[in-house]
Amino acid sequence: MKKHLLSLFLSLGFGMCSNAQTDALLWKISGHGLTKPSYLFGTIHYHCKAESFNKPVLVNAIKSSSKVALEINLSDMVVLMTLFAKSMQPSGASLVKLLSPNEYKIVDSTCRLFLDDSLANLDNKSPIDLLGSLYMAPTFTGCKGLPIDFLIVEMAKKTGKKIIGLENYEFQDSLLKSIPMEIQAKWLVEFCKDKEKAKSDFIALGIAYNNQSSKELYKAAIESSPEYAYLKETLLDKRNQNWVNFLLMNMTTESYFLAVGAGHLGGDKGLIALLTNAGYILTPIKI
Repeated sequence: MKKHLLSLFLSLGFGMCSNAQTDALLWKISGHGLTKPSYLFGTIHYHCKAESFNKPVLVNAIKSSSKVALEINLSDMVVLMTLFAKSMQPSGASLVKLLSPNEYKIVDSTCRLFLDDSLANLDNKSPIDLLGSLYMAPTFTGCKGLPIDFLIVEMAKKTGKKIIGLENYEFQDSLLKSIPMEIQAKWLVEFCKDKEKAKSDFIALGIAYNNQSSKELYKAAIESSPEYAYLKETLLDKRNQNWVNFLLMNMTTESYFLAVGAGHLGGDKGLIALLTNAGYILTPIKI
């Protein structure tokens, strides 16, 4: 499970790739009557060196698109304020009641180690929110990272592109809340019980992303826990279909740079497969 949150966080020039390349984070969408290509890009919601992906090939793909579409519009100040406000609200679930005394002690010691805070002060957080805080703590990651999504926002602003959100924060929040508290607590305890494994998984996920392997990132997402496989339809498959439906309705009149979590790219119900099955040509582009 330790890899789950980072997933719930690849030539000669632009638009061309080696014949041997079959995987990527950036894909050109063409054919099937399109007069101008659109692009698909897989992000990761925490990266220690996000700036390393600030490359001309990525900037050019954004520049050549009409609009940039993200999971939620992270350029909208109202959205950002909502994110912050929601993070401050109590979850309504007490970790004292969700965890056994021994589990509570383990989680408490982990919070003191990585967050320099006691679990008593964090008891109003949901397990998944607390797990997110632990995952992104510089004391755990060894760096002060950023979501690649924010890099895309910066590139879009510099190239003067309009940014839209495919979903709103309330919907994404409802998805997290749909994960049963018992499963959230289990994931939190697993992280805290084996911090070294969590760290190695974090490093492995970063390597897969740096290698621009959408296949490995999808595999990491669906194999992160038995429970995640059970939730796959809600967290991945249905949303993938919604986003593809959006593209099918819109990219004949406007070209889009679609940037969503890299775990959405792979698999037989992933964005690459769905768009290919719809008749489009998906060309991998190395960054």
